[in-house]
Amino acid sequence: MLPNFPLACPACQRELISHNIDLNCVDCGNRYSVTLGIPDLRLPHEETPEAEARLVQQLLEAYETSDFRDLALLRVQARPTTEQRKQKFADYNLMIRERSTRFHTMFTQRLEETWCIADRRVALDIGCGIGPGILALAQEFDLVVGLDVHLSALLVAKKMVESEGLENVLLVQGSALALPFVEKQFDYTIAINVLEHVFKPDIMLREVYRTLSSGGIFSGDSRNRYDPFFPEPHVGLRWLGFLPRELMEPYVKWRMNVNYDHTFLLSYWDLKNAATKQFGSEWRVVLPDVAAYGVKSPIIRHLVELAHQYETIEAGTRHLSPTHLLFARRRGIND
Repeated sequence: MLPNFPLACPACQRELISHNIDLNCVDCGNRYSVTLGIPDLRLPHEETPEAEARLVQQLLEAYETSDFRDLALLRVQARPTTEQRKQKFADYNLMIRERSTRFHTMFTQRLEETWCIADRRVALDIGCGIGPGILALAQEFDLVVGLDVHLSALLVAKKMVESEGLENVLLVQGSALALPFVEKQFDYTIAINVLEHVFKPDIMLREVYRTLSSGGIFSGDSRNRYDPFFPEPHVGLRWLGFLPRELMEPYVKWRMNVNYDHTFLLSYWDLKNAATKQFGSEWRVVLPDVAAYGVKSPIIRHLVELAHQYETIEAGTRHLSPTHLLFARRRGIND
C-alpha cells in the first residue's frame, strides 16, 4: 500500500488502492474517477479526446492478458502517423530500461556540476509517459509520483511498475500546467521530452517551482526549435523549426498528412525566458550527453563534451544544439 500523498485539496488525502474507486472531496466538491488505481486529477473542464478514450478502452480490455510490451505496442499503433514512424516509436518505447539508465545518468552527471539533490524523499516525473523516468527514480527515492495527462500512457506505465515489482510508485493523471499537489512537496522533479509539448512552458515551470521543496531541483530536456543537424523528432522533417510557427502545421499536413498540434518546439531564448521568469537566476542550460539520445559516433560525443567543458564555447554553440538540458532550483531557506 502506498502512503498518503498530499493532493491539492487537503480533504482529498487518502490511501489509493489497486482497483477502481472514486474520490469525493468534501471541501472542493470535486469528484475524481480512479481507473486501476490511477486517479484522474485533471481540472474539471479538461475533456478526453475521442481517440484517447477509445485507446484507453482497448488497453483496459487487453490489460489482464497482456504484458508491458503488448500494451506499449498497442498504444504505438494507435498513433496518427506513418507506418515508418510508428516502427521508430515502437523501437524507442521498447528500450525503456536502457532509456531510463541513459537519461538518469545524463541528468545526474550534468546536474552535479552545479547542485546536488539534498533530500531523496519524494520525486515527481512530469509527463512520465510509459515510465522510463520512473524506473531509475524508484531506486533512489522513497516515493515517486508519475504524472501524465494521458491515461493510455499511465496504463502502460502501470503494467511496467507491476512487472518490475515497484511498490513506491504512485501514478496520477493530471496536467503539467496545473499540478494537483500542494506546495513544496517534491525534492526532485524531472521532465523528459515534455517541455516542447506543454505550449506554455512558463506556466509549467511556475507549477514546478510552486511544488518544489526548499532547495528542490528540476531537470528537463527540450528539443531545440532551431536544430540544423537532425530531423524534427516527432514527424521526421528537417529544418521544420526554421519556419514561422503559423506555417509549421500546414507544412507538416502537406508533407505527411498528419496533424502537428501536439508540439511547440522551444529555442534557447524561449527556454531562457521561461526559466528566468520563474526561477530568477537559479537556472542553467547546458549541452546534453548526446549518447543518451542514441548518438553512437565517438567523434560527435567527444566534440560535444569538449564544448561543454568550456563555457565560452558552450555559450556559442548552445543556440544550435539539437537538445538543451535545463536545470533549475528553488532556493533553500539557508541560501
